[in-house]
Amino acid sequence: MIIRGFRHVGDPRPLVASDIHVLLLEDENGTPLFVACEYEPGAHVLCTAQDPDFNRVLRNLGIDKITICDHIGDGSRNLEDLRRMPLILPKGKS
Repeated sequence: MIIRGFRHVGDPRPLVASDIHVLLLEDENGTPLFVACEYEPGAHVLCTAQDPDFNRVLRNLGIDKITICDHIGDGSRNLEDLRRMPLILPKGKS
């Protein structure tokens, strides 16, 4: 997998990491939010903390962390709602 990370919205220069086979995205407290795994070329598993099997997937990948989601929302937001959300940019960015 190739991972592209951006320092801010609209950043034209992503940070790029290649030859990655397991990606774990955590919040600032180290709580897992998302995991992606390429278990063979072209075959991927993607799983978020909202998935009921998330902790099992982490465990099967050898990641010794547990995520407990007690409220994620009602799932009513769709892609159009997210597109209309205002972006919060760092000071000095427009």
